[in-house]
Amino acid sequence: MFEELIEDIDRAVTQAETVLEARGIELSGRVLVGLSGGADSSALLHCVSQHLGQRCRIQALHANHQLHPSAQGWADHCRQLCQDLRVTITIESVRVDTKGNLEAAARRARYDFFARHMERGDVLMLAHHGQDQLETVLMRLFQGRGVLPMRRHGNLGSGVFVRPFVAQDKSRLLDYLVAHGVAWIDDPSNGDTTFDRNFLRNQVLPQAYQRWPSSMRNAQRSIDDLSAQQALLAHYASQVADEVALDQIPQGNELGVVWLRTYLAHRKQFDVSDAALLELLRQGRASGRATLNFGSACLQIWQDSLYFEDQQAFDAKPVSEVCAVLPTRVLWYAHQLDLAPAAADDTDAIAYVGDLKVTCRDLLVAPPAGVADRLKRRFQQAGIPPWRRGQYPLLWDDVGLLCIPQIWRRANTHLSGDEGREYCAVQWVSRSAELIR
Repeated sequence: MFEELIEDIDRAVTQAETVLEARGIELSGRVLVGLSGGADSSALLHCVSQHLGQRCRIQALHANHQLHPSAQGWADHCRQLCQDLRVTITIESVRVDTKGNLEAAARRARYDFFARHMERGDVLMLAHHGQDQLETVLMRLFQGRGVLPMRRHGNLGSGVFVRPFVAQDKSRLLDYLVAHGVAWIDDPSNGDTTFDRNFLRNQVLPQAYQRWPSSMRNAQRSIDDLSAQQALLAHYASQVADEVALDQIPQGNELGVVWLRTYLAHRKQFDVSDAALLELLRQGRASGRATLNFGSACLQIWQDSLYFEDQQAFDAKPVSEVCAVLPTRVLWYAHQLDLAPAAADDTDAIAYVGDLKVTCRDLLVAPPAGVADRLKRRFQQAGIPPWRRGQYPLLWDDVGLLCIPQIWRRANTHLSGDEGREYCAVQWVSRSAELIR
Protein backbone atom coordinates (compact mmCIF):
# COMPACT_ATOMS: atom_id res chain seq x y z
CA MET A 1 0.00 0.00 0.00
CA PHE A 2 2.91 2.32 0.72
CA GLU A 3 5.46 0.75 -1.60
CA GLU A 4 6.56 4.12 -2.95
CA LEU A 5 7.81 5.15 0.51
CA ILE A 6 9.86 1.96 0.75
CA GLU A 7 11.28 2.63 -2.72
CA ASP A 8 12.18 6.17 -1.65
CA ILE A 9 14.13 4.84 1.34
CA ASP A 10 15.98 2.24 -0.76
CA ARG A 11 16.83 4.92 -3.33
CA ALA A 12 18.12 7.20 -0.56
CA VAL A 13 20.41 4.46 0.79
CA THR A 14 21.82 3.95 -2.71
CA GLN A 15 22.39 7.71 -3.04
CA ALA A 16 24.15 7.77 0.32
CA GLU A 17 26.40 4.89 -0.68
CA THR A 18 27.36 6.70 -3.90
CA VAL A 19 28.18 9.93 -2.06
CA LEU A 20 30.28 8.11 0.52
CA GLU A 21 32.13 6.06 -2.10
CA ALA A 22 33.19 9.31 -3.76
CA ARG A 23 34.92 10.15 -0.46
CA GLY A 24 36.45 6.70 -0.16
CA ILE A 25 34.12 5.74 2.71
CA GLU A 26 32.02 2.60 3.12
CA LEU A 27 28.55 2.52 4.64
CA SER A 28 28.81 1.92 8.38
CA GLY A 29 25.55 0.00 8.51
CA ARG A 30 24.08 2.60 10.90
CA VAL A 31 21.08 4.71 9.88
CA LEU A 32 20.21 7.75 11.96
CA VAL A 33 16.82 9.48 11.78
CA GLY A 34 16.22 13.06 12.81
CA LEU A 35 13.13 12.80 15.03
CA SER A 36 11.16 15.83 16.19
CA GLY A 37 8.06 13.87 17.15
CA GLY A 38 6.01 15.54 14.43
CA ALA A 39 4.10 13.68 11.74
CA ASP A 40 6.82 13.73 9.07
CA SER A 41 9.72 12.44 11.15
CA SER A 42 7.50 9.93 12.97
CA ALA A 43 6.43 8.44 9.63
CA LEU A 44 10.05 8.30 8.46
CA LEU A 45 11.28 6.60 11.64
CA HIS A 46 8.49 4.02 11.60
CA CYS A 47 9.03 3.26 7.91
CA VAL A 48 12.83 3.04 8.28
CA SER A 49 12.67 0.84 11.37
CA GLN A 50 10.22 -1.57 9.72
CA HIS A 51 12.06 -1.76 6.40
CA LEU A 52 15.73 -1.47 7.39
CA GLY A 53 15.66 -2.67 10.99
CA GLN A 54 16.74 -6.23 10.13
CA ARG A 55 19.86 -5.18 8.18
CA CYS A 56 20.87 -1.82 9.70
CA ARG A 57 21.34 -0.38 13.16
CA ILE A 58 18.67 2.28 13.51
CA GLN A 59 19.08 5.23 15.88
CA ALA A 60 16.87 8.30 16.37
CA LEU A 61 18.26 11.74 17.19
CA HIS A 62 16.06 14.26 18.98
CA ALA A 63 17.21 17.83 19.57
CA ASN A 64 15.42 19.59 22.43
CA HIS A 65 15.61 23.26 21.46
CA GLN A 66 14.19 24.35 24.86
CA LEU A 67 12.09 27.01 23.13
CA HIS A 68 8.61 25.79 24.08
CA PRO A 69 7.03 24.90 27.44
CA SER A 70 6.09 21.47 26.07
CA ALA A 71 9.62 20.69 24.83
CA GLN A 72 10.27 18.11 27.53
CA GLY A 73 6.94 16.42 26.78
CA TRP A 74 7.93 16.14 23.13
CA ALA A 75 11.21 14.52 24.14
CA ASP A 76 9.30 12.04 26.32
CA HIS A 77 6.97 11.26 23.40
CA CYS A 78 9.96 10.54 21.13
CA ARG A 79 11.47 8.29 23.78
CA GLN A 80 8.22 6.31 24.06
CA LEU A 81 7.88 5.99 20.28
CA CYS A 82 11.41 4.62 20.04
CA GLN A 83 10.75 2.22 22.88
CA ASP A 84 7.68 0.92 21.04
CA LEU A 85 9.73 0.49 17.85
CA ARG A 86 12.74 -0.94 19.75
CA VAL A 87 14.94 1.80 18.34
CA THR A 88 17.80 3.49 20.21
CA ILE A 89 17.36 7.23 20.71
CA THR A 90 19.74 10.03 21.67
CA ILE A 91 18.11 13.11 23.17
CA GLU A 92 20.13 16.25 23.73
CA SER A 93 19.23 19.76 24.83
CA VAL A 94 20.78 22.25 22.43
CA ARG A 95 21.46 25.93 22.91
CA VAL A 96 19.78 28.26 20.43
CA ASP A 97 20.81 31.86 19.95
CA THR A 98 17.54 33.76 20.36
CA LYS A 99 18.92 36.95 18.84
CA GLY A 100 18.15 37.51 15.18
CA ASN A 101 16.56 34.82 13.00
CA LEU A 102 15.27 32.23 15.48
CA GLU A 103 14.36 29.68 12.79
CA ALA A 104 17.86 29.80 11.28
CA ALA A 105 19.51 29.61 14.72
CA ALA A 106 17.45 26.56 15.71
CA ARG A 107 18.30 24.88 12.41
CA ARG A 108 22.03 25.49 12.92
CA ALA A 109 21.90 24.12 16.46
CA ARG A 110 19.99 21.06 15.27
CA TYR A 111 22.38 20.25 12.43
CA ASP A 112 25.39 20.75 14.70
CA PHE A 113 23.83 18.20 17.05
CA PHE A 114 23.28 15.77 14.18
CA ALA A 115 26.86 16.18 12.94
CA ARG A 116 28.33 15.55 16.41
CA HIS A 117 26.63 12.17 16.63
CA MET A 118 27.51 10.96 13.15
CA GLU A 119 30.32 8.44 12.82
CA ARG A 120 32.28 7.58 9.71
CA GLY A 121 29.97 6.09 7.07
CA ASP A 122 26.72 6.86 8.90
CA VAL A 123 23.57 7.83 6.99
CA LEU A 124 21.28 10.47 8.49
CA MET A 125 17.72 10.49 7.14
CA LEU A 126 15.65 13.67 7.35
CA ALA A 127 11.89 13.79 6.86
CA HIS A 128 11.47 16.81 4.56
CA HIS A 129 8.71 16.28 1.98
CA GLY A 130 7.39 17.95 -1.15
CA GLN A 131 5.65 20.85 0.60
CA ASP A 132 8.86 21.59 2.52
CA GLN A 133 10.70 21.67 -0.80
CA LEU A 134 8.21 24.07 -2.36
CA GLU A 135 8.31 26.31 0.73
CA THR A 136 12.11 26.40 0.58
CA VAL A 137 12.17 27.39 -3.09
CA LEU A 138 9.57 30.12 -2.55
CA MET A 139 11.27 31.45 0.58
CA ARG A 140 14.59 31.75 -1.23
CA LEU A 141 12.83 33.43 -4.14
CA PHE A 142 11.07 35.97 -1.90
CA GLN A 143 14.28 36.69 -0.01
CA GLY A 144 16.30 37.27 -3.18
CA ARG A 145 18.61 34.31 -2.53
CA GLY A 146 18.01 32.51 -5.81
CA VAL A 147 15.80 29.46 -6.30
CA LEU A 148 18.15 26.64 -5.37
CA PRO A 149 16.00 23.70 -4.22
CA MET A 150 16.65 21.83 -1.01
CA ARG A 151 19.34 19.20 -1.56
CA ARG A 152 18.29 15.55 -1.61
CA HIS A 153 21.62 14.52 -0.08
CA GLY A 154 24.96 15.93 1.05
CA ASN A 155 27.91 15.50 3.37
CA LEU A 156 27.41 16.06 7.09
CA GLY A 157 29.97 15.38 9.78
CA SER A 158 31.69 12.07 9.10
CA GLY A 159 28.73 10.74 7.12
CA VAL A 160 26.02 11.80 4.71
CA PHE A 161 22.45 13.06 5.03
CA VAL A 162 19.58 12.09 2.72
CA ARG A 163 15.98 13.25 2.35
CA PRO A 164 14.04 10.21 1.10
CA PHE A 165 10.58 11.82 1.03
CA VAL A 166 11.47 15.15 -0.57
CA ALA A 167 9.21 14.40 -3.58
CA GLN A 168 6.34 12.97 -1.52
CA ASP A 169 3.14 14.79 -0.63
CA LYS A 170 2.70 15.34 3.12
CA SER A 171 -0.77 13.80 2.95
CA ARG A 172 0.83 10.48 2.01
CA LEU A 173 2.85 10.52 5.22
CA LEU A 174 -0.27 11.28 7.26
CA ASP A 175 -2.07 8.38 5.58
CA TYR A 176 0.85 6.12 6.53
CA LEU A 177 0.67 7.17 10.20
CA VAL A 178 -3.07 6.59 10.41
CA ALA A 179 -2.81 3.23 8.67
CA HIS A 180 -0.15 2.05 11.15
CA GLY A 181 -1.69 3.62 14.26
CA VAL A 182 1.30 5.86 14.99
CA ALA A 183 0.69 8.95 17.13
CA TRP A 184 2.54 12.21 16.55
CA ILE A 185 2.89 15.68 18.03
CA ASP A 186 1.51 18.87 16.52
CA ASP A 187 3.81 21.74 17.45
CA PRO A 188 1.51 24.73 18.18
CA SER A 189 4.28 27.13 17.11
CA ASN A 190 3.76 25.91 13.55
CA GLY A 191 0.64 28.06 13.53
CA ASP A 192 2.53 31.22 14.52
CA THR A 193 2.44 33.27 11.32
CA THR A 194 4.92 35.81 12.65
CA PHE A 195 7.48 33.32 11.32
CA ASP A 196 7.87 33.74 7.57
CA ARG A 197 7.76 30.06 6.72
CA ASN A 198 4.63 29.52 8.83
CA PHE A 199 2.95 32.46 7.10
CA LEU A 200 3.77 30.96 3.73
CA ARG A 201 2.60 27.50 4.84
CA ASN A 202 -0.63 28.55 6.54
CA GLN A 203 -1.74 31.66 4.66
CA VAL A 204 -0.31 31.62 1.16
CA LEU A 205 0.02 28.03 -0.02
CA PRO A 206 -3.45 26.79 1.07
CA GLN A 207 -5.01 29.38 -1.23
CA ALA A 208 -2.70 28.33 -4.04
CA TYR A 209 -3.65 24.66 -3.57
CA GLN A 210 -7.34 25.58 -3.55
CA ARG A 211 -7.02 27.64 -6.71
CA TRP A 212 -4.73 25.17 -8.51
CA PRO A 213 -5.28 21.66 -7.09
CA SER A 214 -2.41 20.24 -9.16
CA SER A 215 0.05 22.98 -8.15
CA MET A 216 2.01 20.74 -5.78
CA ARG A 217 2.54 18.04 -8.39
CA ASN A 218 3.31 20.54 -11.15
CA ALA A 219 5.73 22.47 -8.95
CA GLN A 220 7.53 19.23 -8.11
CA ARG A 221 8.16 18.56 -11.79
CA SER A 222 9.65 22.03 -12.18
CA ILE A 223 11.75 21.54 -9.05
CA ASP A 224 13.02 18.20 -10.37
CA ASP A 225 14.05 19.90 -13.62
CA LEU A 226 15.72 22.66 -11.67
CA SER A 227 17.54 20.13 -9.48
CA ALA A 228 18.86 18.36 -12.57
CA GLN A 229 20.10 21.66 -14.00
CA GLN A 230 21.75 22.52 -10.69
CA ALA A 231 23.42 19.10 -10.59
CA LEU A 232 24.86 19.76 -14.03
CA LEU A 233 26.10 23.21 -12.98
CA ALA A 234 27.53 21.74 -9.78
CA HIS A 235 29.45 19.19 -11.83
CA TYR A 236 31.19 21.97 -13.72
CA ALA A 237 31.60 24.14 -10.61
CA SER A 238 33.40 21.30 -8.85
CA GLN A 239 36.16 21.59 -11.44
CA VAL A 240 36.74 25.29 -10.81
CA ALA A 241 39.61 26.20 -8.46
CA ASP A 242 39.42 28.66 -5.57
CA GLU A 243 41.23 31.15 -7.79
CA VAL A 244 39.75 31.79 -11.20
CA ALA A 245 40.30 34.45 -13.87
CA LEU A 246 37.56 37.08 -13.82
CA ASP A 247 36.98 36.74 -17.57
CA GLN A 248 35.90 33.12 -16.96
CA ILE A 249 32.76 34.42 -15.22
CA PRO A 250 29.91 35.06 -17.71
CA GLN A 251 29.64 38.77 -18.51
CA GLY A 252 25.87 39.21 -18.21
CA ASN A 253 24.63 40.07 -14.74
CA GLU A 254 22.09 37.24 -14.56
CA LEU A 255 24.52 34.63 -15.85
CA GLY A 256 27.25 35.98 -13.59
CA VAL A 257 25.08 35.65 -10.49
CA VAL A 258 24.02 32.09 -11.41
CA TRP A 259 27.68 31.17 -11.95
CA LEU A 260 28.73 32.68 -8.61
CA ARG A 261 25.87 31.08 -6.73
CA THR A 262 26.76 27.64 -8.07
CA TYR A 263 30.45 28.28 -7.37
CA LEU A 264 29.60 29.18 -3.76
CA ALA A 265 27.14 26.30 -3.29
CA HIS A 266 29.96 23.85 -4.07
CA ARG A 267 31.83 25.51 -1.20
CA LYS A 268 28.87 25.18 1.22
CA GLN A 269 28.01 28.89 1.06
CA PHE A 270 24.30 29.50 0.49
CA ASP A 271 23.27 32.58 2.49
CA VAL A 272 24.08 35.43 0.13
CA SER A 273 21.70 37.63 -1.85
CA ASP A 274 21.68 38.24 -5.58
CA ALA A 275 22.08 41.96 -4.87
CA ALA A 276 25.34 41.34 -2.97
CA LEU A 277 26.70 39.18 -5.79
CA LEU A 278 25.77 41.79 -8.38
CA GLU A 279 27.53 44.51 -6.40
CA LEU A 280 30.64 42.35 -6.13
CA LEU A 281 30.74 41.92 -9.90
CA ARG A 282 30.06 45.61 -10.51
CA GLN A 283 32.88 46.76 -8.22
CA GLY A 284 35.29 44.13 -9.49
CA ARG A 285 34.74 44.94 -13.13
CA ALA A 286 34.86 48.69 -12.52
CA SER A 287 37.94 48.92 -10.31
CA GLY A 288 39.53 45.49 -10.32
CA ARG A 289 39.09 45.24 -6.52
CA ALA A 290 36.09 44.05 -4.50
CA THR A 291 35.30 42.06 -1.34
CA LEU A 292 32.20 40.18 -0.19
CA ASN A 293 32.30 38.74 3.34
CA PHE A 294 30.11 35.85 4.55
CA GLY A 295 31.54 35.70 8.07
CA SER A 296 33.43 32.42 7.86
CA ALA A 297 34.50 32.98 4.26
CA CYS A 298 34.74 35.70 1.64
CA LEU A 299 35.10 36.40 -2.06
CA GLN A 300 37.86 38.71 -3.23
CA ILE A 301 38.43 40.22 -6.65
CA TRP A 302 41.95 41.47 -7.32
CA GLN A 303 43.94 42.00 -10.50
CA ASP A 304 41.38 40.35 -12.80
CA SER A 305 41.01 37.23 -10.65
CA LEU A 306 38.35 35.96 -8.24
CA TYR A 307 39.48 34.31 -4.99
CA PHE A 308 37.48 32.24 -2.53
CA GLU A 309 38.89 32.43 0.99
CA ASP A 310 37.57 30.05 3.66
CA GLN A 311 38.72 31.52 6.97
CA GLN A 312 37.49 28.57 9.05
CA ALA A 313 39.04 25.85 6.91
CA PHE A 314 42.46 26.09 8.48
CA ASP A 315 43.06 24.92 12.02
CA ALA A 316 46.77 25.83 11.92
CA LYS A 317 46.91 29.50 12.88
CA PRO A 318 50.25 30.14 14.58
CA VAL A 319 50.62 33.03 16.98
CA SER A 320 54.42 32.88 17.06
CA GLU A 321 57.31 31.71 14.91
CA VAL A 322 58.13 27.99 14.76
CA CYS A 323 61.65 26.66 15.29
CA ALA A 324 62.04 23.73 12.92
CA VAL A 325 63.95 20.59 13.88
CA LEU A 326 64.41 18.61 10.66
CA PRO A 327 62.71 16.65 9.33
CA THR A 328 59.37 18.25 10.13
CA ARG A 329 56.04 19.26 8.69
CA VAL A 330 54.72 22.73 9.50
CA LEU A 331 51.05 23.60 8.93
CA TRP A 332 50.90 27.35 8.49
CA TYR A 333 47.48 28.82 7.71
CA ALA A 334 46.67 27.67 4.15
CA HIS A 335 50.13 26.23 3.64
CA GLN A 336 51.94 23.00 4.40
CA LEU A 337 55.73 23.05 4.54
CA ASP A 338 57.72 19.84 4.53
CA LEU A 339 61.30 20.53 5.65
CA ALA A 340 63.96 17.84 5.38
CA PRO A 341 67.76 17.61 5.63
CA ALA A 342 69.57 17.71 2.28
CA ALA A 343 73.03 17.06 0.92
CA ALA A 344 75.10 19.98 -0.32
CA ASP A 345 75.05 18.70 -3.92
CA ASP A 346 71.26 18.16 -4.04
CA THR A 347 69.62 20.33 -6.71
CA ASP A 348 67.06 21.80 -4.31
CA ALA A 349 69.38 22.14 -1.29
CA ILE A 350 69.28 25.49 0.51
CA ALA A 351 72.15 26.42 2.79
CA TYR A 352 71.39 27.80 6.24
CA VAL A 353 73.24 28.64 9.44
CA GLY A 354 72.01 28.21 13.00
CA ASP A 355 68.34 27.81 13.87
CA LEU A 356 65.81 27.35 11.07
CA LYS A 357 62.58 29.23 11.78
CA VAL A 358 59.18 29.58 10.09
CA THR A 359 57.43 32.91 10.53
CA CYS A 360 55.44 35.44 8.49
CA ARG A 361 55.36 39.17 7.89
CA ASP A 362 52.62 39.77 10.49
CA LEU A 363 54.90 38.31 13.18
CA LEU A 364 57.98 40.34 12.30
CA VAL A 365 58.16 42.85 15.14
CA ALA A 366 61.26 44.70 13.95
CA PRO A 367 62.40 43.38 10.55
CA PRO A 368 65.91 44.33 9.39
CA ALA A 369 66.23 47.45 7.26
CA GLY A 370 64.93 46.98 3.75
CA VAL A 371 63.30 43.59 4.39
CA ALA A 372 59.72 44.92 4.32
CA ASP A 373 60.28 46.61 0.95
CA ARG A 374 61.93 43.50 -0.50
CA LEU A 375 59.05 41.31 0.70
CA LYS A 376 56.49 43.68 -0.79
CA ARG A 377 58.29 43.73 -4.14
CA ARG A 378 58.64 39.94 -4.29
CA PHE A 379 55.02 39.35 -3.31
CA GLN A 380 53.93 41.80 -6.01
CA GLN A 381 56.11 40.14 -8.63
CA ALA A 382 54.75 36.72 -7.67
CA GLY A 383 51.14 37.94 -7.85
CA ILE A 384 50.35 37.15 -4.21
CA PRO A 385 47.11 38.97 -3.24
CA PRO A 386 47.57 41.67 -0.56
CA TRP A 387 45.41 39.92 2.08
CA ARG A 388 47.56 36.77 1.92
CA ARG A 389 50.94 38.46 2.23
CA GLY A 390 50.89 39.02 5.98
CA GLN A 391 50.41 35.29 6.72
CA TYR A 392 52.55 33.86 3.91
CA PRO A 393 55.27 31.59 5.39
CA LEU A 394 58.85 32.86 5.52
CA LEU A 395 61.94 30.82 6.39
CA TRP A 396 64.69 32.50 8.42
CA ASP A 397 68.04 31.44 9.84
CA ASP A 398 70.66 33.24 11.94
CA VAL A 399 71.82 35.17 8.85
CA GLY A 400 68.42 36.43 7.73
CA LEU A 401 65.66 35.67 5.26
CA LEU A 402 66.29 32.27 3.72
CA CYS A 403 63.31 31.38 1.57
CA ILE A 404 59.84 32.52 0.50
CA PRO A 405 58.38 29.18 -0.62
CA GLN A 406 57.49 29.00 -4.30
CA ILE A 407 58.66 32.60 -4.75
CA TRP A 408 62.30 33.12 -3.81
CA ARG A 409 65.27 31.43 -2.15
CA ARG A 410 68.61 32.80 -1.02
CA ALA A 411 71.56 31.75 -3.17
CA ASN A 412 73.88 29.37 -1.36
CA THR A 413 76.82 31.51 -2.53
CA HIS A 414 75.48 34.29 -0.33
CA LEU A 415 76.98 32.57 2.68
CA SER A 416 80.73 32.96 3.20
CA GLY A 417 82.65 29.96 4.48
CA ASP A 418 81.38 26.52 5.43
CA GLU A 419 81.49 26.79 9.22
CA GLY A 420 78.15 25.86 10.75
CA ARG A 421 76.52 25.53 7.34
CA GLU A 422 73.74 22.95 6.90
CA TYR A 423 71.36 22.19 4.06
CA CYS A 424 67.63 21.69 3.85
CA ALA A 425 65.01 20.94 1.19
CA VAL A 426 61.64 22.71 1.24
CA GLN A 427 58.42 21.34 -0.24
CA TRP A 428 55.39 23.62 -0.26
CA VAL A 429 51.76 22.56 -0.64
CA SER A 430 48.62 24.70 -0.64
CA ARG A 431 46.01 23.07 1.59
CA SER A 432 43.08 25.08 0.18
CA ALA A 433 41.91 22.66 -2.51
CA GLU A 434 42.16 19.64 -0.18
CA LEU A 435 40.16 21.29 2.59
CA ILE A 436 37.44 22.53 0.25
CA ARG A 437 36.88 19.01 -1.06
